[in-house]
Amino acid sequence: MATTQVISLRVPNELNVKLDHLVKATKRNKADLLLHWVEDAILLEEWQLQELEYGIKEADAGIFASHDEVDRVLTKWL
Repeated sequence: MATTQVISLRVPNELNVKLDHLVKATKRNKADLLLHWVEDAILLEEWQLQELEYGIKEADAGIFASHDEVDRVLTKWL
């Protein structure tokens, strides 16, 4: 079993009420829902930071999209 730590968090009352509604609707407990959301948020933040670091390294190395590549993407999506 993994070691766990207790974290105390104060939330506005209206947010807690919404969380209580989700607990009832999903029939899950509050701790499980919050842990799931925290895990998802951390994974997303880690991914974003990795992508930013990768992009900065590419820029520092002078790796940029050409004018034609940018035009192709814009033409495709606009």
